[in-house]
Amino acid sequence: MKFISIGDLVLDIYYDNKLKYIGCDGGISAFNILCNLSSMGFNTKAYGVCGNDLEGKLAIKSLRDCNVKCNITINKNIKTKAYQIRRIKENNRMVFRSIKYCPICNKSNWYDNSYIDEYKIIKKIKKDDIIIFDNLNNKNQYIIDNTSN
Repeated sequence: MKFISIGDLVLDIYYDNKLKYIGCDGGISAFNILCNLSSMGFNTKAYGVCGNDLEGKLAIKSLRDCNVKCNITINKNIKTKAYQIRRIKENNRMVFRSIKYCPICNKSNWYDNSYIDEYKIIKKIKKDDIIIFDNLNNKNQYIIDNTSN
């Protein structure tokens, strides 16, 4: 049995309140859950897609650093999704706000349609795997409808 997550990879990029780069890490809830489960000794695997760019390489590295096995397709026709997370002062306290575009250049790597190949992924899912989804879209629904997990 293993825990698996399926989806488009996302990189979280952190800035301080003056837009100074703080750091980055792999993001989106389902993949973060895999990292947490892996740290507890569970068998984990990520199925997904990302762009052939620095953001994609960093998102994959983040998963691998957490000992999550990766089956990630590199798609040269897309850019890896990125959340831009800014630390700001609000009501006399520091909070984090996420946006889907760069706060410096105002460009976005975000897209709504998933680029996973649900037909290839579904062939790799074992009956005892536990699937973790981050959202419900047509491709994830197809996987749900066509597995017994």
